[in-house]
Amino acid sequence: MWNFVTIDLKQKHFKPGKPNYERTKTCLEKLSQNVIVTWEPKNEEICPSSIAKYFHDLGYGTELCKTRFKSHTLYSVKVPNIEDDNVYDVVEWLGMVALHGNVTDGGPDNYSSTYETPEPNREGGQVKFLQWRGLFTTNQITTLHDKLRDFKENKGCEWGAMYVQGFSDSPVAWNGQEHHYYTNGDNGYVLILTNDHLITFVQNCSRKRYINKRKGKAL
Repeated sequence: MWNFVTIDLKQKHFKPGKPNYERTKTCLEKLSQNVIVTWEPKNEEICPSSIAKYFHDLGYGTELCKTRFKSHTLYSVKVPNIEDDNVYDVVEWLGMVALHGNVTDGGPDNYSSTYETPEPNREGGQVKFLQWRGLFTTNQITTLHDKLRDFKENKGCEWGAMYVQGFSDSPVAWNGQEHHYYTNGDNGYVLILTNDHLITFVQNCSRKRYINKRKGKAL
């Protein structure tokens, strides 16, 4: 389990030469691990990748992590309508779309697929799936949400959805709480945008501590 430590960089006494600062610096200098960093400069004229030069000048090795993108389109599929009692089924359907699964209604007599689109549904024609993989800031996620909402309204779509998956080994989960990576790595949420509502479906990591009976310690 992670040893979760919070360092308040804004404390008045946390400055070079002070005991707490120097002790913290010494401990951090002993750490040896790779980390992913992203930065959004307030000035648009500054390139975000200049953060790499900053760390390089401090003596750290840096490498550019490129965002990966892929997409696919499903044709002639039925799209479920959003109802109060079928949100879980719709989220499952979205998972099938993300996996490029066969969402064509199979029925009990179809041996290749027994999956059936949640009811009620309609003939939706094309369904487009877009995926970006990388480290994104909350501002970038908000921008994507706004663009999806605008696209939905401009195209007259009844609803749209986006799924955000956090890193499974992130030390911090929801609300700044410790993420129990070694017991549960769930860390994501689904946003469904309808004409009237924003529906949120959240995956929370379990806070349950498991006991190692052999050593008698919490995992």
